Amino acid sequence: MGDGLSAEDLGALYGARCDQDQAIPRLKEALDGYRQAGADRDRPRVRRRLRELGIRHRHWTSLPGKAVTGGGTASPARSRPSPTLSPKG
Repeated sequence: MGDGLSAEDLGALYGARCDQDQAIPRLKEALDGYRQAGADRDRPRVRRRLRELGIRHRHWTSLPGKAVTGGGTASPARSRPSPTLSPKG
């Protein structure tokens, strides 16, 4: 986590000096370092700093083998055809 922390500190310093060309790579490095270290509590802070610099990161993941969109996303109840109503008469 030390590498992530020092990269975040550098990124924050460059960001405060309005040097986005240096700040963004350092913050991305920090985010990756925190991810590798399992420092989940520190990652939102770095993502916030990146957002302030105009960089957005997706931080959610889908479950392996589970479709996110398209076929296979409906529950079994929603996959069954609904009964049709026949007119009375």
